[in-house]
Amino acid sequence: MLFLFAGPQAPGEIELQTRTSSTLTFDWVPTNGYLDAYVITYSPRGGSPDDVVNVQVPFTQSRITLDDLLPATDYDISVVSVAGLNEDNEIMSESSDTVFRTSRLICFALIEKF
Repeated sequence: MLFLFAGPQAPGEIELQTRTSSTLTFDWVPTNGYLDAYVITYSPRGGSPDDVVNVQVPFTQSRITLDDLLPATDYDISVVSVAGLNEDNEIMSESSDTVFRTSRLICFALIEKF
């Protein structure tokens, strides 16, 4: 008997929730159907291949906070659904992609008058 599996659907729209100078928190519309995990890939826009980071989260999670980011920097972000994780026949969906920018770093100085 042969079973055909079309693979997981791509996650839905990615929406920014909060940002700071070093973090981005966003969520995505979860996918329907069978999947094992989501893989989030991000890197500074225009960065080198060495700057690319992949983070795997459980299929029950649809929000993530990326930290240790550079201030005032655009980040290319993609989220894919993965089925058959850790198997020879791992299948990934099309990606949902976006670009989010971290905020500027603002420094305040305390000046005392003598």
